[in-house]
Amino acid sequence: TGNSLAEDIVYEANNLKEWYHFSAVKLGDGIAITIHDITARKTMELEIKKVNAKLAILANLDGLTQIANRRYFDEVLQEKWQWCKTEKNFLSLILCDIDCFKQYNDTYGHLAGDDCLFKVAKAIEKVTIQYEGIVARYGGEEFVVILADTSQEIAIQVGNEMREAIANLNISHSKSCVKPYVTLSLGLATEIPITSATNLISKADGALYLAKHQGRDRLVWI
Repeated sequence: TGNSLAEDIVYEANNLKEWYHFSAVKLGDGIAITIHDITARKTMELEIKKVNAKLAILANLDGLTQIANRRYFDEVLQEKWQWCKTEKNFLSLILCDIDCFKQYNDTYGHLAGDDCLFKVAKAIEKVTIQYEGIVARYGGEEFVVILADTSQEIAIQVGNEMREAIANLNISHSKSCVKPYVTLSLGLATEIPITSATNLISKADGALYLAKHQGRDRLVWI
């Protein structure tokens, strides 16, 4: 501005980048130009940005299953709730629970239990991602799926695909109270947001309760 000009310029060659700060000041009939090598500072700034980005991702991930954690679920649910409320679109929520998981841990050990949780989480994620859904670990052996702008009919389809995907993993469970392999019980609730997101969670939880008491390994919707 005025009689001076300053600018950062990047030079790239052979996959290497160097940054220089150029400043020019008008002095009488001439110009004084100063050049500073700021590569070290710029490199550090970029590394800090990368680290912060990774930390942001890790803060939203469940360490064991590598899907979204409860904290991220709470944030996204509120965002989707407000959006669907404004647009008057359906919002569907699926709560699911691995059947007889305590017996699985007691029989095969906690390491096998952790591996089971990881496989189930990834199988659910593979299904829901096709419907632009978000899956998170809700707690223990429970998972939750958010499906914005999704009718009950489509959400039922998603839930049934999730249940089938877990069955197709064919993870042995000799002490299961349902079948000789790991199965999933699911509760689904769908509504156009009016009251609160907590109400939707309660409805899905009630549907999951019914699924368990009707024999497990099934989807119940409200």
